[in-house]
Amino acid sequence: MMYKTWQPIAPQRATLLQSTVAASLIGLLAGTGGDDSCDRMLTYSGTGSVIVAVTGVQVQGLVFELNVVRQVLRLSIAETASLFGVSRPTIYSWEKGNQLGNKNSARIRAIFHALTPHLKFLEIQAGRIAHRAIQGRITLLQKLAEGGDAQQAIRELVALLVQETAQRERLSFRLQGRTGDRGTADLDALG
Repeated sequence: MMYKTWQPIAPQRATLLQSTVAASLIGLLAGTGGDDSCDRMLTYSGTGSVIVAVTGVQVQGLVFELNVVRQVLRLSIAETASLFGVSRPTIYSWEKGNQLGNKNSARIRAIFHALTPHLKFLEIQAGRIAHRAIQGRITLLQKLAEGGDAQQAIRELVALLVQETAQRERLSFRLQGRTGDRGTADLDALG
């Protein structure tokens, strides 16, 4: 990959994703009832973020993972419901910590683990990245909804976004120093 995989998170500015992760972690740890006997594992992802897994609190871990998936992919409740083949009230139920089936638990975990190494990069991307075409006209959301391999689909998305970022940087460099309407017209023609 062409982007850096690890960068420390600047403590002075918290992003929407970081705020969601922090709120989820507080809820996750508070859900243990102060019981320190639960096994906690700190995992440092390639993004410099810390992911906390509390093995004794399975459902709350899935709530955290579902929230991260929704935030990173910028999914609405309806889109999340279509991704997992359930109704919107079911997604609300999951977010409140109600039990999930094994199939959907596994899918949430697979998507979460596929996204984890790319969190920082995906967070800075513009637009609704779940609607980006990754194979012809098939979007990431469609690929994941049909049960496609999450690791492969996310890798394809990231490769596409890295390529587009490099193209934008080359174009910006070529247009740098142009003045007047011509430089603006060139950029407008691309939009």
